[in-house]
Amino acid sequence: MATRVMSTPTVQFEVSDLPELVQAALVTAAKQQGKTPEDTARRIQGGDCSVCEVVRYRLAEGLAAHLGSVDTSVKAVYIYEPEYATSFDDVALDGQSRSHGINLIVWATRKSAALQSLASYAEEELHSQVDKLSCPKANSLCWALDLQIVDDEQVRKRSGYGALIESLYVRPMELWRR
Repeated sequence: MATRVMSTPTVQFEVSDLPELVQAALVTAAKQQGKTPEDTARRIQGGDCSVCEVVRYRLAEGLAAHLGSVDTSVKAVYIYEPEYATSFDDVALDGQSRSHGINLIVWATRKSAALQSLASYAEEELHSQVDKLSCPKANSLCWALDLQIVDDEQVRKRSGYGALIESLYVRPMELWRR
């Protein structure tokens, strides 16, 4: 695989980082469950949604730490569940997964084109990295990555996704902090 590097004065992200993050998530989830990474992958492919959730969470942790390490403007990264952040109630059809993928809020001192580009790039690339982990219950959202970037002003004014950071009712879980 050729390595493509995205680089700005504060951000450097390589294509080769994503497969490593996916593999690390599989390894960590496998250890947590007393299994091998291969067993964990097979359980996901067999439709075990609980194993899939653990791997997705571990991947979110890895992505959060990685984003914080490649961009100095990132202050914290949070994970949240969209169904608790809105009044939207969806119904899983025909045994499909109800998963909403990996939903992260990245709190940065300021929004930058470099950070926005990094988020878009990671969202696009991740799907190709986890295709091998698909199962019969999977839908298009299972491994979707949704990165919402908020800045200090949005958090202070509690506007947009910045309102979730200190919400009394729907507080996201902090995964990483500078």
